[in-house]
Amino acid sequence: MNILLTVLGWLAWNIGLFSFEKDKADDKGEVFDVRKYVRCYWDNWLFSAIFIPILIIVGIKQLGLEALPIDDAAHMKWNDLYYLGAGCAAEAAKYFTQRIIKKFSSQ
Repeated sequence: MNILLTVLGWLAWNIGLFSFEKDKADDKGEVFDVRKYVRCYWDNWLFSAIFIPILIIVGIKQLGLEALPIDDAAHMKWNDLYYLGAGCAAEAAKYFTQRIIKKFSSQ
């Protein structure tokens, strides 16, 4: 069931991003080129798909939120809803990695 949740979360995220891009073209009255979209974003899909097994492993190991350095983390309970964040987690990791690289490369 958790594998299904991660796949659904990944699909929902990527279909949502697709919808945003298509809406931009629709608002401009342009024809949306699906093949161009696939050529531009296939690597993002692959990167975010890697988070599916990562989240499954985290769930199997039952690594809870108490591992995060957040106040009141001890009050947070283990929950399987985070599996739905497979696509979003990948984008967050990508964003923070880019910020860290930018910070250290500017020094």
